Amino acid sequence: MFGIEDIVLVAMFFQAIIQAVKPLWDKGAQWLTTPEFVSIGLGVAFALITGINMLDGLIPEPSEAVRLILCAMTGVGIGRGPSFIHDLWSKMRDGTVGE
Repeated sequence: MFGIEDIVLVAMFFQAIIQAVKPLWDKGAQWLTTPEFVSIGLGVAFALITGINMLDGLIPEPSEAVRLILCAMTGVGIGRGPSFIHDLWSKMRDGTVGE
């Protein structure tokens, strides 16, 4: 059984990924800047090289491919860093989550 912290953590990772690819279908959405893309790339590379997986335990006994995907998602969160948390907190505070 998952706790509310697990659900919030997974939602945060999905939000970071969606924000990165949103301009593919929403022409009005702003692309991430080059430094943000580099930061995400470095975060993903770091997580994959070191095997950091903040979503460990989400899927019992994952295959190697799933484990790598979870590590990559962790890397996205690492790469977005404080700006991602700040953006999420601001949206939650302002009541604009999902916009």
